[in-house]
Amino acid sequence: MASKKQLDFLKTLYKKNFYVDIETTGLFQRVHGVHQIAGFIEVNDKIEATVNINVRPLDDDRIEDSALEICGVTKEKIMSYPTAQEGHDELLSIMKQFVDPFNKRDKFNFVGYNCHKFDFPFLYEWFKKLDDKFFGSWFWKPSIDVLLIASYVLQMHRSELEDFKLINVAKYLGIEVDEARLHESSYDAWITRLVYKELQEMSPCAL
Repeated sequence: MASKKQLDFLKTLYKKNFYVDIETTGLFQRVHGVHQIAGFIEVNDKIEATVNINVRPLDDDRIEDSALEICGVTKEKIMSYPTAQEGHDELLSIMKQFVDPFNKRDKFNFVGYNCHKFDFPFLYEWFKKLDDKFFGSWFWKPSIDVLLIASYVLQMHRSELEDFKLINVAKYLGIEVDEARLHESSYDAWITRLVYKELQEMSPCAL
């Protein structure tokens, strides 16, 4: 019978990706807040859980109307959401089904689009605002940024792309995109996953 130490090691052999997209009340993590966290938890290429958590910004978070317009919500709507602490507790309750935060070798890959500059630091700061210092117990650092992977894999095709926005990269790769659903966190995370999988097929040695 395997020992606990052996079982803990075996858990680390699983590839655990958390495709994450967040919606915020502005562009700057220290002054603006989070109002939606969504995505998919994938273990060894199989989706095991869907995450879609709406949260109320914290009292000190600044709210920009322009940021809310992008994802089609109002201030009144986001202020009716569950508290940030409730959302944080829900997120942890989901993640702990797949990762042991006390095992330093067992964490999620944080996968997103332009996430190294936005989603990853924003969620890290959100944890800090909630007095949770253990963000690093759940996620490997650095994140896996599909934007940067796309810029590498498609380096010989740059002249054929209008830009490297998620929608244009997805379309270039032949992925059907419902433009009306863009900036829905769950949908953006799903398209990010499809783009990542397609890039893996194009350059399996690099990824």
